[in-house]
Amino acid sequence: MLLVAVLAGFSVDPGALLPRPAAVPMLLLQIVTCLPATRRWRGAWSLGAQVLLAPWSGLPGFLAASVLLVVEHRVRWALFALVVASGAVWPGNDGGLYATVNGIGNALAQGLIVYALTRLSDLYAELRATRGALAAARVAAERESAGREWDAVLGAALADLVRLAGQGRQSARELAL
Repeated sequence: MLLVAVLAGFSVDPGALLPRPAAVPMLLLQIVTCLPATRRWRGAWSLGAQVLLAPWSGLPGFLAASVLLVVEHRVRWALFALVVASGAVWPGNDGGLYATVNGIGNALAQGLIVYALTRLSDLYAELRATRGALAAARVAAERESAGREWDAVLGAALADLVRLAGQGRQSARELAL
């Protein structure tokens, strides 16, 4: 839920009353890209849709994070730098030095924050899955250990009973001693 709240916060333009029309589908695509439950839908199609929506949404940080999340090779950092640099000429930028540096800084910060929170969510989901598997393996190991102990204790007692019965002691009292 924290990730969704951060994404929603990043998608709102502080100077506008309503978000840009393209910001809503961009936010939805980013949610699909970021949540662990929707990881299987993360791919080239979502990245391509974000590339098409990005100029009108005003959210270069979302595109930057998606590049880091979707592209698998080392080239993703070069593409990330390209998207961050494009924050300098993003629509709505008046071309001044402050607006240029602010656009680059916002794209960099938002991209890294969204990427880090997404990876943290992914790692948390993997940890929960691994913890369950480790608990099941530990229970199986404990059962096997208890089975070996029972087998050793009962096996020795039964072997003694068989030995005594083989020696001709027939009464239960002799066998119990």
